[in-house]
Order: sequence, then structure tokens, then C-alpha cells
Amino acid sequence: MTTEEIKKLLQNICSKKSRLKALQSYIDEQRALVEGVGGVDYSKVRVKSSPGNGTEERYTKYMDRLRQLQDRFDKLFDSMCEEEDRLNKLMEKLSPTEYEVILNRYLRGLSRYETAKLMGYSDDGIKSAQKRALKKMSRI
Repeated sequence: MTTEEIKKLLQNICSKKSRLKALQSYIDEQRALVEGVGGVDYSKVRVKSSPGNGTEERYTKYMDRLRQLQDRFDKLFDSMCEEEDRLNKLMEKLSPTEYEVILNRYLRGLSRYETAKLMGYSDDGIKSAQKRALKKMSRI
């Protein structure tokens, strides 16, 4: 794997984590809507609905939409986990400092300056550690 491919893998993982978080929020909002449709579990109760009422139909549509969203979430989560497994194998050989630099810079999204301040290193020290870590990871 090249250094650029590793950077892309790290960016993909961050992107997927962000999308998962947003999707989970959306799923939570949709669940709240389902509960607000009438507060009745229409899958267990027979409801006499007047023509045009459509409450039961709306509930069914919401539930179908929730299932689709949950399926999408599950697939994205599985994909992210596979990429994280690949990343973990690449990071096994890193020193603790290099590991923390990669974690802070790519997975936590900190700048080089923020990483240096957090870890107590100079900006150039972080730059060197990052370069060494990516090089080590590309040799594995």
C-alpha cells in the first residue's frame, strides 16, 4: 500500500464515521415521527380507519423507511469496520508516539499544531513522526 492509499483509507474511515453519526441522528428523528403518528402499534392493533385517514398506511411507510435506513446504517458500519481492521493491521508496528500522531491527525482530525501542543512536541517533530509512521505503514 502506498502512502497516498493509506491517507485515503484514513480519510474514508473518518468520512464513514461522520456519515454514520448523521445517519443515526436521522434514524432517531424518524423513530420519533413513527411514535408521533398516533402512538399506536398498528402492527398489533386493528384500527378502523375512515377513508382518506391513512394513519395505518403512514405508519407502514415510516416503518419501511426505518428498515431501509437501518439497513443502510448496518452496511456502512460493516464497511467501516472492515477498513478499521485493515488500518489496525497497518498500525501494529508503529511506536506509541507514531500511533498517537496518526490517531490525532487523521482519526481525530486535529491539525499538526494541535497535535504538537497535545503531545508536547514541536510542529516539526509531529511532521517527522507522521511521515515515519506513514512510511512504516506503507511497507507492511
